[in-house]
Amino acid sequence: MTVYYILLTDIVILGPEKMVIVPPRHYVVVNNPVVMQPTENGEKQPLFDENNQVVLKHGDQEIRYSQDPFPLYPGEVLDGNIRAIQLVFPNQALRIEAQRDLVDYSGEKRRAGDQWLFIGPNTYHPVSGEIVLDTVRAIIMDESNGLKLRARYDCLDYEDIERKAGEEWIVRYEGAYLPKVHEEVVEVITPEILEHDLAIHVRASQTFIDEFDQERKAGSEWLVTREDTESFIPNVHETIISRVKINILNSKQYCVIRDPYDPDSGKNLLGTNMLVKGPKSFFLHPGEYLELLDNSIVLTAKQGIELCANEQFVDSLGKTRRPGDKWIVYGPGDYWKPIGAEVLRHINVFLYVEPLGLYFFSPLKVSIALLLIAILFYYVVL
Repeated sequence: MTVYYILLTDIVILGPEKMVIVPPRHYVVVNNPVVMQPTENGEKQPLFDENNQVVLKHGDQEIRYSQDPFPLYPGEVLDGNIRAIQLVFPNQALRIEAQRDLVDYSGEKRRAGDQWLFIGPNTYHPVSGEIVLDTVRAIIMDESNGLKLRARYDCLDYEDIERKAGEEWIVRYEGAYLPKVHEEVVEVITPEILEHDLAIHVRASQTFIDEFDQERKAGSEWLVTREDTESFIPNVHETIISRVKINILNSKQYCVIRDPYDPDSGKNLLGTNMLVKGPKSFFLHPGEYLELLDNSIVLTAKQGIELCANEQFVDSLGKTRRPGDKWIVYGPGDYWKPIGAEVLRHINVFLYVEPLGLYFFSPLKVSIALLLIAILFYYVVL
């Protein structure tokens, strides 16, 4: 305890005030701190001017941690109450920005505007001139999820790939992923689960190499099926257009696909058609259209159909049909009408000799057959 005798020339304007006591693992912020100068014995003491007034760093702040009780000199003001030192837990980090050139608590020099992460588990000791922008928390991911990130400025990602400011990319990571200071989390992407009867129709927004090491041109479209992957996470340059259901044909069905996709060239054969016979299951590729879906024509031994070619093509027997050609197809069996032909009429047998397996569909052919039988009978019997 100290007794101070007030002189007649002195006026008490404040006090007596209690000294400031900062407990362990706490700190206090002092505005307009006094300037301290070292003494010969290595200690520090306040600097006084010629008027015996302490010299203050006006407009500045100083952070003082646990120490012996100390007074506030005239002009010094506490900024708020005594605060506990912040704990940073595992899978968390503080994003910190320097408001001016400074040396942080670890002794590293920081320039004004620099941002960095203080990664836990650790105890954060603030330094005057730096502010905590936010708390970054790790995102728990499994092998099926994806994380879309955006670069705040030019940087290197966790795979040391150069990223430009504003660029977006997908991180496929298993475990706890803590975004870096230059990375902004856009969204967590849930994968599309592909079934055997479902495909994904995808379009490229710009030229890139996809996860299957295929070069995709800007504007190109393609299908992703279960044969490619069981779960699909679209790239930042990929847009999901639709989910495509599988088409199933039974053994009696057939269909015509307009502008079919050619896997060799990777393009659609515009202006052409392709006949697909069942049983078969398939997906329509982008740009393909289902022109016709119908059942095959079932012909008995007593039935037939007359057809006419609308364009030149090669039929299932390898015969070239030219526009205007007409021919008849006889049963029994299933018949798939070829592309480029139309059915003129259905015909039935005119006369048949079932024990001999003879079927006549034309009266003229019956007359010729009877004439040949008569001639044969005349020469053989008579």
